[in-house]
Amino acid sequence: MAEVIFDNVPDDVLHAVVEFWHFKEGDHIDEGDDLVDLRGDNNTSFTITSPVTGVLTSRLYGEDDEVEIGEVLAEIDEDIEDLDEDEEDLDLDEFEEEEEELPEEELEEEPDKEEFEEEEDDDKLDSDEEDDF
Repeated sequence: MAEVIFDNVPDDVLHAVVEFWHFKEGDHIDEGDDLVDLRGDNNTSFTITSPVTGVLTSRLYGEDDEVEIGEVLAEIDEDIEDLDEDEEDLDLDEFEEEEEELPEEELEEEPDKEEFEEEEDDDKLDSDEEDDF
């Protein structure tokens, strides 16, 4: 679990107000994505970005809440993202295997030209035999 800490801001900023969250809890977020916009006590606006890739598990402050330098703003679970990537890779491998097998199956399912011609001949014989009755 990674913590998003209110730091790395201009030296004259000691407090800030949360203006806008770019993501809600449960959203996937990539490292470097804009996460939250803040307004400093000197009316300076700035954005805190995500330090990691993962899923935003909790926002510890709401919009219009005041935060102090050094406080944790949010938590991001990196492990969930790793599991999702593994599942996507697995699904892709299964798809590629199915794709390789598909042409062989189609060839087996296509009717043989000779079998088709024999069936036509049988149909002609059947209709000729019906005429005899």
